Amino acid sequence: MMIVGMVTFGLSSVYILFINGLMIGGAFKISIPYLMHPLQSLLLILPHGISELMAIMISGGIGFILLKEAILLLFGKKKKINFKNICKITCTGLVLVTILLFFSAIIDFFITPDINNFTTN
Repeated sequence: MMIVGMVTFGLSSVYILFINGLMIGGAFKISIPYLMHPLQSLLLILPHGISELMAIMISGGIGFILLKEAILLLFGKKKKINFKNICKITCTGLVLVTILLFFSAIIDFFITPDINNFTTN
């Protein structure tokens, strides 16, 4: 999402973030009738969802960096685009997003099943 967002000046980032929000909302709506308690759905998504949503938001935000730089260049606030700084921010963001998604996967694999067993018994 980061690189494609830069190439499309943030349009693909907006689209992906919008679709992700729709999918989360749809998952809640579909899962509530099948669960014992409506909050069970929230309890199953929340532990890993916090780090995962942070990663998605960081990734989406990085997709807007080139658009910001282009706008600043267009309005004369900058004389040139600093691609070295953009690459530094992108690489740092990529490492951070990878770490957050790794922790989210660990939480989802080890903790979410325990929460599911706790809430269904």
